[in-house]
Amino acid sequence: MESAEAAFVRKGSPHPHAAQLLAGWLTSNEGQRLLDKEDYKGFPWVPGTFNAKLAAGNKVLFCDPECATKAGEMSAEYLRALGLPVTQ
Repeated sequence: MESAEAAFVRKGSPHPHAAQLLAGWLTSNEGQRLLDKEDYKGFPWVPGTFNAKLAAGNKVLFCDPECATKAGEMSAEYLRALGLPVTQ
């Protein structure tokens, strides 16, 4: 299951603090429930989300920042294992 998203505020944005507030709200239980309702990407520790139901009674592992920097490499390895082409 995948539940990570990258978020950023562009340099020169007219309302950077509004974007930061939105990003903060999206990490709240209320925001997670909205993300879950729209895209099934609520965090597994937020009760009632799709991922919380999937994770119930199972071991959940999270990729730390060092692991996350290798995401492209891991995706390529997965694609190769499936016999699919990998782009550079």
